[in-house]
Amino acid sequence: MLSPPWVESQGLSTESGSIKEIELPEDNARAMRFICAVIHHQNDEEIVKRAPSTRAFLHIAILTDKYDFHRALKFFLKSIMRDASLQSPLQDWTPRTELRDMGLSTASLEKSQLLTWTGLFNLTAAAYLLDDCTSFSKFSFDLMAILPYSFAALLHDDRISSLLPPKFAVMLGERASQFRLNVIKDIQKRLNRNSPYNCCRRCSCHARDAITEHFEDFVVHFDDTDDGHRKLLASILYDLADLAHEDALFLQAECSYSGEPHSVAFPEDFVALGQKVQLFKERIVLCLRYVRLLGIAGVCDVTDSCNAGHNFHSAG
Repeated sequence: MLSPPWVESQGLSTESGSIKEIELPEDNARAMRFICAVIHHQNDEEIVKRAPSTRAFLHIAILTDKYDFHRALKFFLKSIMRDASLQSPLQDWTPRTELRDMGLSTASLEKSQLLTWTGLFNLTAAAYLLDDCTSFSKFSFDLMAILPYSFAALLHDDRISSLLPPKFAVMLGERASQFRLNVIKDIQKRLNRNSPYNCCRRCSCHARDAITEHFEDFVVHFDDTDDGHRKLLASILYDLADLAHEDALFLQAECSYSGEPHSVAFPEDFVALGQKVQLFKERIVLCLRYVRLLGIAGVCDVTDSCNAGHNFHSAG
């Protein structure tokens, strides 16, 4: 910026000894101070030692991208992003039974998540600007899971339109809907009359009756609303964690009719619910490079993978 051909470099003279002030009205002063402290190795400064808020980190990412500080700040910013990832409210989809053992509840977790979607957006946008595909995928998935209102509302958010491609909000909505559809179709298949869960009802196994009853209950309450809003994807994921946990226990348990594990009666190509849910989750992960290329060209025909190893066409 202070070298030719930029306008800010004009009028600079090392001989005069004068100091030239350059106004940067669009830049966040605190973020610029943080960057200057880091690149000048002033790591004992309070602004550097204290972890920035997600909003402050986004301002840092904006200036890093604007002035091309990527190489100079690479490892420092990766450390901050890693710490932020560890503080994400959605580290894992833990079954409610295990949460209760830890003295927690999904109700309290979901209440706190409703307050953090803006923070997750800040981190998603920062990861996009810093070209961090792993973090972008993580935070965009969490944002998809806990957004408390329609994805269409994101289309009218000025912050999103200024930092991310317009299709970002559309892709979030499409993939969330695709996940819901895949899940409900899979559960309904397990309730089908020809399903392994139903083909041996003559055995009168109580465990089999219980798991199919819980599958049915999941389907019945799948479209329940909370305060007039569609159920959060996070709530569905917690329900699925419970169901997948119970399904795994059922498959390992001994059948009261045959005396063998229930899994013995299932076909070799059978896929447990937990594995299917994981597959569905992988299919809706957003790849940063995929989003960027779609935003620029409208199509993505790249066949190689990004630096996070995503398959561009896995969620097609």
